[in-house]
Amino acid sequence: MESQSITAMVLFSPILGLLFLTLVALIFSRKKWKDVMGTFRWENFFFFTALIFLQLFLTSFLLENLSTRFEWNDTQVVDAAVEKIEGKGWLGAAELGVSALAEELFFRGVLYTLISPLVSVVVFGLAHVGYGSSVEFAGAILAGIILVRARKTTGSIYPGLLAHFLYNAVIVFVR
Repeated sequence: MESQSITAMVLFSPILGLLFLTLVALIFSRKKWKDVMGTFRWENFFFFTALIFLQLFLTSFLLENLSTRFEWNDTQVVDAAVEKIEGKGWLGAAELGVSALAEELFFRGVLYTLISPLVSVVVFGLAHVGYGSSVEFAGAILAGIILVRARKTTGSIYPGLLAHFLYNAVIVFVR
């Protein structure tokens, strides 16, 4: 049991780092929470969430098929990470939820608002380089573009946040 809590702490450390950077950026930029998050609107929330999710899923599906077809698929490390999360059950689901929250707050909240949408996309891609997979990097760049476009269209990170979580959950638990 102790080794599981240590593992969870280590896995959550990058996530906690993003949350810490988000907090620091908010304090020093003097931006309001609403500026970073955008305005939550119930009207069309589920429509936009579903649309963003479908874009993420279809992009991932096409990238996976293209990379396999051209024998460029180097996602073995990513697959191993997915299997570890899958084996955690509810803890894995919680990790996916907190991860999506941290990433959306930092990349589509702080970086998008304080610096630029392009920087948000590039840094999001670079944050996924740790897997050592060029396919994962390309997928993260494409997902970053979709999520930035969603942020711009909806004026909020909320639909992208839920779509990001649902996409990660489907990739991990429904594959």
